[in-house]
Amino acid sequence: MLVFLDTEFTDFQQPELLSIGIVTESGEELYIELDLQSELGKRRSASSNEFVSARVLNQWHRFSGATCKSDEEMGGRAADWLLELARRIGGGIDVIYYDKTDADLLELALKAAGVWPASHPLLHFAIVSYLRGNQVVEAAMAASWANSGTLDGLKRHHALADARALRAGFHAMHSASEEAAVVDANIANAAARKREQWLAENADAIESSNAWVEEHGLPLENSRLF
Repeated sequence: MLVFLDTEFTDFQQPELLSIGIVTESGEELYIELDLQSELGKRRSASSNEFVSARVLNQWHRFSGATCKSDEEMGGRAADWLLELARRIGGGIDVIYYDKTDADLLELALKAAGVWPASHPLLHFAIVSYLRGNQVVEAAMAASWANSGTLDGLKRHHALADARALRAGFHAMHSASEEAAVVDANIANAAARKREQWLAENADAIESSNAWVEEHGLPLENSRLF
């Protein structure tokens, strides 16, 4: 089972967790955010850089029941959701993420909640930074952000909107790769069929040519330098 992870955090120099968004392949979603009125929330809001303050924190309070007052609570809620998902599917979870900071902050939250030992064996983290710069991926992600705007009024740099976009970009790239592989296979199969058809249609001529060479040798054979 693949799940797609995104987090929002205070800045890149000393990132501290602000929110978590996770989306499954089938569209199940988890979104939790730090309560900015809590003591921890106030400190992290104050330490957020200008970009985060302007583009991230202004998208708070879009979902009821999403706020948490601590890393421990965020980690506990994330663990409950992930472990229940693993129980339902009867196996491990591949956590797909775009930036290493996302995986690091989820791990820290799970450790803060004391559930890392129970969660870690079921979670397999995989970074997909190779998606960067791919036009197919960028188009799919842009379409997903637009859709999130229509559905929930969310924009890019909201953890849930970004997790949805990551899923869209990942599937767009891998679908394109699969389609390319199918096209290549079809071309190869068509070439093979064409060759077989040509051989069948020219079998008599080929046999006659081979017989002539066997009897007379290759033309100009006496002139060859090798």
